[in-house]
Amino acid sequence: MGRHLRQRHGEAYYALGVLFGAGRFRARRRRFGKVDPATPPVTFRVPLVRRPAIVEARLATARPGDHVIDLRSGPRPEAVTRWLGEPLNMRGYGGAVARRFTYKLSHVPTVLAEHFDGIAFVPETTASTPL
Repeated sequence: MGRHLRQRHGEAYYALGVLFGAGRFRARRRRFGKVDPATPPVTFRVPLVRRPAIVEARLATARPGDHVIDLRSGPRPEAVTRWLGEPLNMRGYGGAVARRFTYKLSHVPTVLAEHFDGIAFVPETTASTPL
């Protein structure tokens, strides 16, 4: 989706990645490879990540509290520039579907500087509330 929006809107498009340290999220369960749209979403618990190889763990220890990092501009130390340009793992739960038992192990390889214009980090999130 982001690639299509970038092609259409050019520099006016700003890809903001929203990551969180721990908490809960709501998604539909995938069972036996399928999602039943008639089954309502359930709440999943997300434990705090402590492995430094995961992006969310680094963001949680870099600065306490909520923060936003603009990756498009501004001066940064060489070590940060290197870190933003190297392949990293971030959690990848998906937007609406999660596997029942293995969702906690789901990580997506990414290069932050290539995939995002900014990162918003929230230490703890709460699940959405159904209407």
